[in-house]
Amino acid sequence: MQNNKISLSDKAFFNLITKKRAVVLTALWFIGGFLLLIAMTDLFTQSIIQKEYLLLQFLFILNTLFIIKIWKVYFSKKRKAKSAF
Repeated sequence: MQNNKISLSDKAFFNLITKKRAVVLTALWFIGGFLLLIAMTDLFTQSIIQKEYLLLQFLFILNTLFIIKIWKVYFSKKRKAKSAF
């Protein structure tokens, strides 16, 4: 019988990362970033470095750091699972 109880230490978002979830979040990040880039550059006719888009650029950088963190957690969990056997 499988125990489906989640302890308080397991409720963090990063502890629930699986490969499928990491891939889906990365795909959403890529699609959203591409659409954001298209919107900021007016279909690549303007420069991306403009003062009026500073907040959007900051949010994109934060999202990129979040995706990097997700993959780091996934690979560290995978490495720990391998070493447990």
